[in-house]
Order: sequence, then structure tokens, then C-alpha cells
Amino acid sequence: MKTLSIEKGFDEDGIRSIADKIKTRLHDLDKTVENNKGRWAWELLQNAKDSVADTDKRKVSVQIELNQNRVVFRHNGTHFDEQDVRGIINQISSKEVTEGTKRKQTGRFGTGFLTTHILSKVIYIEGIYESNDKEFSRFNFSLDRNGKTRDDLIPKIQKARQDFLNSIKQNKIDTHDESAYNTSFVYNLDTDEEKKIARVGIDEFTKLIPYVLASIQAIDSVEIIDNINNSKIKFENNKEATDKFIIEIFKTEGEKTTPIKLLFSKDNDFAVSIAAILETTENGYNILNLNNIPKLFCDFPLIGTEKFYFPVIVNSFDFTPQTERDGVWLKKKDDIEVKINREILEKAVGLYKNLLVEVAKGNFYNLFNIADTRNPEADEKYFDEKWYQNKIQIPLRESIQITPIVDTIRNGRVAIKENDSCVDFPYGINKEEREKICELCNIQEHFVLPLQTHIHKWSDILWTNEFNCNDESILKFISGKSNISELQESIGEKNVFEWLNEIYRFTIKEKKNLETFKKYSVLPNQKGTFKKRNDISKDQIKDDELKKIALQLGYDYYDILLPDEIDFDESPSTKTKDSIARQITDEINKYLKSGDEKENVKVATRQLTKWFKDNEEDGKKHFPELYKKREKLFLDTIKDQSSLYLVADNEEQLPTLAKIAEAIKGDSNILTLILNLIREKQELNELKEVGEYFEKVLADALIQHEFQVEKVSVGRDLIITLKNSKTEYSIEVKSTRYYDFVAMTPAQGKTASANPDNYALCVIHNDGTTPTVEYVRDNAKLILDIGEQVNKKVIKMEEFENKHSEISTTSDDIVLAFENGLDYKYQISNKIWGQGKTFEQFIKFISDRQTTILETALQLDGKQNGL
Repeated sequence: MKTLSIEKGFDEDGIRSIADKIKTRLHDLDKTVENNKGRWAWELLQNAKDSVADTDKRKVSVQIELNQNRVVFRHNGTHFDEQDVRGIINQISSKEVTEGTKRKQTGRFGTGFLTTHILSKVIYIEGIYESNDKEFSRFNFSLDRNGKTRDDLIPKIQKARQDFLNSIKQNKIDTHDESAYNTSFVYNLDTDEEKKIARVGIDEFTKLIPYVLASIQAIDSVEIIDNINNSKIKFENNKEATDKFIIEIFKTEGEKTTPIKLLFSKDNDFAVSIAAILETTENGYNILNLNNIPKLFCDFPLIGTEKFYFPVIVNSFDFTPQTERDGVWLKKKDDIEVKINREILEKAVGLYKNLLVEVAKGNFYNLFNIADTRNPEADEKYFDEKWYQNKIQIPLRESIQITPIVDTIRNGRVAIKENDSCVDFPYGINKEEREKICELCNIQEHFVLPLQTHIHKWSDILWTNEFNCNDESILKFISGKSNISELQESIGEKNVFEWLNEIYRFTIKEKKNLETFKKYSVLPNQKGTFKKRNDISKDQIKDDELKKIALQLGYDYYDILLPDEIDFDESPSTKTKDSIARQITDEINKYLKSGDEKENVKVATRQLTKWFKDNEEDGKKHFPELYKKREKLFLDTIKDQSSLYLVADNEEQLPTLAKIAEAIKGDSNILTLILNLIREKQELNELKEVGEYFEKVLADALIQHEFQVEKVSVGRDLIITLKNSKTEYSIEVKSTRYYDFVAMTPAQGKTASANPDNYALCVIHNDGTTPTVEYVRDNAKLILDIGEQVNKKVIKMEEFENKHSEISTTSDDIVLAFENGLDYKYQISNKIWGQGKTFEQFIKFISDRQTTILETALQLDGKQNGL
């Protein structure tokens, strides 16, 4: 029988070296199983993808089936060729077999495939084989790796070869369905540990497969059949891109299909892509965090790069991973593989910068989830930290810092730093402190704060304290305000004292922070001005009068004392009544000894003696020396000694004057009333004097006309006795300066009403100049019928007075008592007296009246004499 070429190949590989290699690799796997539990699924998927790598239009679909006691991995990729079979049995990667030629495969059936033996040492394999003669056969055989030594493994390797050869000889086929799941790998799970490893692989695979499908179009779909949890999930690549920076992977679970959206950017020329997963919201997309997600993919995740801390996932077919696929080589720059790995990451930085600018402008949120640039946790044997910082980390951070990606409470979306402005990231050793800082700083427009729900995320990833906002930041802000009023305006609706007290309590939880209060002026004094801690004291004086007395003497306690509203117990000093009393006493004694006339000391001394009266016990306690001579101190301060003697001379009225003084002290309105009464009395006296003067001038004017004029006091001011007659003519004189009305007393009104023909009201406007006879002549207005005009009012008032008298004098058990009698006057409007006769008209009137009376008298005499 003709020897197959593959048989010859088996012999060429050298079975002993193969067994040694397998033994060593399996031994290493046992040592690293904890870090490789999920790797088996990725190795199988890689082999499925590699099966179609050399066929441009062919895509592969995969099924993973998890049962209680076994895992089945199926795919519909291309058939096995000689190199594939030799690689899977002899454990030689197709890359080794084809050294010197460029393939599109990530690597097939090499040492990575051995990793799948952590599921089971025995694998049952089925597939279709194409020989070098283009003949097809179905095959199935078991790959048994049980054994601790080379001699244990050699016969099992030989058996696998023979079983494969026998299988293909017996199962030749002419055609087959290329879309069917022709290839399968079956792993029996015999131990609990193997079952645990299977579960880890399934869960990890389910979580990470969307990132893989996003970068590998050659995988059409992946179906995960979990018969333990009775679930079936299928992931499918979207055939069409939905957005420049968004791609979709469809996930079907049961009958429900939902798109998984990924932020995605790719450099097709350099075979590198970056990605992050998105969550669709009503407003756009939330970028989800990449915690516990490998950051580096070589088509498939490099498990172990979860803490590489590149801000997005970087995927490249051209990465050269380390043996355990838990990182990439980045040290030893002259190495070609290291050089390529570095170039891939540098290209990824460029992609990231462009992508960040786009998402910052769009409806993407939670951008902090793609801003983590911490130092990667990597083995220094494979990682060049200096290169990474200069070429990767610094450029990333520069881009993050200048791109508006921080959503803030009040300022919209802003860059971390722009010109002289920067975001204030609340900083604290725990969440509670950061939240408190955010709460305290949330005041109008001064602090640029990230959204409160974002502060902890930013805290985890910020790389410098340049942007930290802490208790010192707040104190610095306060110290920039000149006074409490300005601060209140800056913080808006918050109560300024409550806000300050919160800050003080929060800050001084750590005693070391007290040093900050020496550095910044943040403690208000009682004038509202901010002071440093060493320049202000607690107030135990609690007496505003004493502080005012000290202020008169030049000691401003308001400047050095904390207000009562401030709760700060860490002031280094305290001012008491004893301390202020000593200062006041010293200053007054100094004044008494010097004999200088200092008005401020006199005022302070007078205030102190008044204070003694209201604070006798405190006066004795704190001012023993001054209290004993308080009366003398008070008398010595009085400058107007004559007024003092005037008061003292009126000894009988001293108790009354003291009561008045006491009342004035309790109610300042009383003093106002007294002063008003004094002023009114003075004004009345002045009016009376002016009125009397006008009466005299008017009388003189009438006398010049040869009238007999008499001054009276009740009901009228002047009486003119007409010549040759006993007839009297009455005149009431009123002067006015400011008012529209002049007032007649009840007696004047009754007199005018009773003598309407012989009564005139004379009103003279007083312009403030000294009146003369000529002034009276020119300005007097005389109302000749005033008696008739007031008559009705007089009658009504007489009726009212009579009723008042009746009610007041009744003998009923219930009476009405009137206080102050009936105090009223008749107000005469200028509409009446303004139309009065002038002085000349009055002279003519009174002369005519006198003539008429004389003629009448003569007629009566004639009749009586018989004329």
C-alpha cells in the first residue's frame, strides 16, 4: 500500500520531542490554571476563525454547548488540511509549520490549543480532512493527554495518529455541506474543578464576545447553549455599519433580539481598532465602564490585561502576545515584535484622540469611563514604563485634559482645563468626604463641579492633584472675600453662617488642618471682616455695651471677636468680661491721673456709670475700683454744669424728673412727645405774640381814623365804639402764614353768631416780616358777615353741648363719661376769608355804619321832641 505523505510527516516531527513539549506545557498549565480558566473558549474560537483566514469571503459560525458533564464546541469553518492535523496531534502551531510565509491566521493548534486540556485531558475531535491529493474524508479520534512522563504520552500520541489515519481511510466522502457544523471538539467534565472551569469560560465568553465580533468580521455568529441554565444566546455580527463611530452586535435570547452598541474606531491600514461598550438611553448613549475587561485583544482577549488601564479596548491581529496570552511584549525596543506592539499602541492613541473629540460633541455621556490612564499593572520584565509614559500616557492625558468631556452641575460640558479655568474635582479619602466637599462647594458659579453622581468615578482616575477641590480650596475661596456680606452674595440662598459652620466642622475633623486657618483669613469678626485663626478670639464677654465703651477708648473688640453665629472652638484665645474690664479700667485711670480733657474718655466714663446702674453685681465684680466712685465719675463727665445745678436745685421735682428720665430710657418716643409739646408751646407763644402785635397794629390803624378802640380778651379782640353812640362793633384778629384755615374759638363763634351785624373777622397773612400799619392796611381781609356764616354751626354745637350735658349729668346707673370736655374750634376756610373786605373797604363800611346810626338816632330824637 502506498505510504501517505502525512505518515511520512509524522515520522519527521520526532515523537519524542513532541511528547516532551506536550508534557512541559501541560505541567505549566497546571501551575497557572487560576489565570487561565476562561482561555479554553478563546483558543477554540481562534482555531475556528483561523480555519477561514485564508478564504476572503468565507465566514464562520460557532456553537458552544454546555451540559452537566461535557462541553461541545462546534463550528462550520473550512476543513482540516495536513498542517492542521499535524498541528493538533503533534502540538505544533501552523505558524511554526509555515515559517517564512505570511498567513492570516492568529495561530492554529499550537501550544495555545493545549490550554483547552484544562477542561479535560481527553478531547474527542470530529471533522473533514482534505488530503494533498484533494480527497475528502470524515474523521474522528480522541486526543488523550493523560500522563506525567514522556513515556506516558508517546503511546497516546501514536494512538491518536493511528486512529486518525484509520478514520480517514474508512470515511472517504465525495461531497459535504460546507455551511454545516462539520467540526466539533467534545470535552467530558469528570471533576467539579473541570465543571467550574467550564462555567468560568462560558460566562467570560458571553461577556466579551461582543468586543471580539466588533473587530473580526470573519466570525458571523456565536451561539451559546447553556443546558444547565436552560438558556440559549446568539451573537451575530451586523452586516452594515450604523454610524461612523458606532457598530452593532445583535444579541438574540429566546425570541428577543436586541442590538449591543459599541463605540468603535478602526485604522484599516494598520489593523488596529479601539472600542467601548454603550448603553442606549432616551437622550443618547451612556458609555459603560471597562472594569474587569481586558484592555488588549489580539483578535481575542488577552486575559490578564484588565489592569493595563488604556482608556479603551485596543484590538490588533498584529499584536505579539506573551506565551500565556496575558499581555504583550513592550520592553527591549530593538526587538521587532516589541517594536510592532509599541507601534500598535501609539496608533491606538491617535484613534483615541479623534474618537474623544467626536464623542465630546455628541450625545454621549459618562465619558469618564473612557478616561482612565493610570499606570498599567504589568510585569516590569515585559513593560517599559518610561516609554509608556512618554509615548502613551502623556499624550492620552493631554488629550483628555483639553477636550470637553466633564459634565458639570452648573457649567454644562467642559474641559478639565481650559485657559485659566479648570474643573474642581471634589477630593477626599473616602466617598463621604468627596460628597461633602461637593455639597459645600455647590454654590452659584464659583466652583466648576462635576455632576455629583460622577465625582467618585473621576476621583478614581485623575492623575494629578492639580484639579483637586478640598477643604483648603473652600477656605481659599472664602479668604478671597472681603467680608461676610460679599460671601453671602457669592453663595446665593444658603445661610452664610450655617454654611461656614459646616465647613469649619468638616475641616477640623483632622487637627492638622488647623494650620490652614493660620494661612487663610476665613473666620469672620463681629464686623463681618475675615481674620486668620491667630488674629481672632472667642467671645465670652457677651455684652455689647462694654464693647461700645471699649471702642470709645480705642479698643475695637468687634474686630477681634468671633460673632455668636459662628461655631468654632479652636480659637487660640478667649476674651472675657475680666479682660475687657481691665482694659477699660486702665484707660480711665490713665485719664484721671493725666487730667487731660478727652471727650471720648468722658463719653466712655458716662456710658460705664450708666452700665453700673443696670449691672450692679457685674460692676462690683469686674470694676471694683471704678464702681465705688461711680457717682463722682459721672458728675465729672458733665460739661453743662449749670444745667446740672438747675436740675439739682429743683429738689422737689427730682423724683418726677427721674421717672421721666427712666421712662425716656425705656421708650424713646416719650422724649419725642415731650420735645414736641415744648416746641408746640413755644410756637403757640410765638403765635400769641405775633397775634397780639397784629392786634395792636390794627388798633393803631383804626385810631388813625379817629375810632375809639378797646382791647378785650373774650369772644373778640377789639371793640370799636361808634362816635355819638353806645353801639359797639367787634373785631376778631387772626394771623396766618402756612394754613388754608384760621380757627375761631367756641366763644368767638358764639359772639359772632349773636351779633352778626356788629362783628367782623379780620385775617392778616403773615409773610414773616415785621408788620406795620401800612402792611395791615394792604393785607388785612375783613369778613363782615362772619356771624351769619358761622351761625348754623354754632346752633348745632349748642344743641350737641346740651345733649352732652344731659348724658353726663344723668342719674342712670349707666352713664357716659366725657374726658377733656369738648375741645373744638370753628375753622374758617380761606375761601371765606380770602373774599373779605380790604382795610380801606372796612373803614368806609364802618364809617357809613357810624353815619347811619347817627342819622337814625337824630330821627328818633326828633320824633320824641315832636318834630
